[in-house]
Amino acid sequence: MQSNVISLQYTCYGASAMPGNIYALGFTGAPRDIWTGCYLLGNGKRTYNPNLMRFLSPDSLSPFSKGGINAYSYCSADPINRLDHSGQSWIKKLFSRPEPAYKMTEIIAAHDHPELQKYSGWRFSSKATGWDVKMAKKLPKRLAEKAQLERDIPEAAQLLSHNILPKLVKRLQYLTAKIEATVSRLTELQSGLTLHELAAVLAQNPGLPPPPYSETSPESLGLPNPFFRAMNTIRRAGSSPQATPDRAYTSNQNNDS
Repeated sequence: MQSNVISLQYTCYGASAMPGNIYALGFTGAPRDIWTGCYLLGNGKRTYNPNLMRFLSPDSLSPFSKGGINAYSYCSADPINRLDHSGQSWIKKLFSRPEPAYKMTEIIAAHDHPELQKYSGWRFSSKATGWDVKMAKKLPKRLAEKAQLERDIPEAAQLLSHNILPKLVKRLQYLTAKIEATVSRLTELQSGLTLHELAAVLAQNPGLPPPPYSETSPESLGLPNPFFRAMNTIRRAGSSPQATPDRAYTSNQNNDS
């Protein structure tokens, strides 16, 4: 049986290798001119050329009048997170969530929180994102709430509070999943630190030079194990970090979330 499903591919600006005279409907379901391949937005009010990535006429609602700043741009040059069906006003795409941004003071505060000391160094990873900071900031509060729920649930069960108990259990399950995901991610970032990133961790603690490994454990200084193994290797080699083999910290690389 022959399938009637038609598959089309577009760039984020709506350009396609398929000729415009084959399919009337194109990118985001907008009508497509069969001769030029352009899209007629706003019931034909404005013509949009996906190859040029701009409109062919200025926006009549532009506060800068005809030919003003960005009067020809499509979705304010952000078609990944925005849509423009009318040709005159863009809207955010459903479910699009920009990566959260934090000030350095907030990132440092989250990194240095006592509850997160065992994952120290994660913020120096080149793979760390705003989402990681957001999870890390929430971790202490979630741990405290989880501990409280673990005390409240047995009491609710003993008092036969059947109307409250299911909600408490559901909340505990949610928090447990979030905490496990956060711990897994922070552990992954910490264990994947490169030698240069580990050096940055040490640079943030100039008053705590690394003592001999036999005298002080890594956990006592709140630094990841790979750092001390790498530093010991450097001392033995008596050379720069480039002489340190990667195997000095590959044993922790199996903590992928």
